Amino acid sequence: MTGSEPDARMEPHRQAENRQDGMFYVFPELPETVDVAMVKLAIRMADLQMVTAIFPGDAPADLDKEQWNSFWQVWNVLQVGEGMG
Repeated sequence: MTGSEPDARMEPHRQAENRQDGMFYVFPELPETVDVAMVKLAIRMADLQMVTAIFPGDAPADLDKEQWNSFWQVWNVLQVGEGMG
């Protein structure tokens, strides 16, 4: 996904009008990564295809191990998901 605005194409507050064919997306909750990057994930229910966007941020000087590990957990899940599609 490209674009300068993280929410340009992924709008988690919108509701699908027709859910029968599975051509709608769900937005699962992700671990907090705001200090390192903004991460968006959407999964199309018809075929479980993932659409992801990662917008790196400026990591704070006081970034702790837990924040870093949260970011890498999300990053690794998204990389594995891309390989499966």
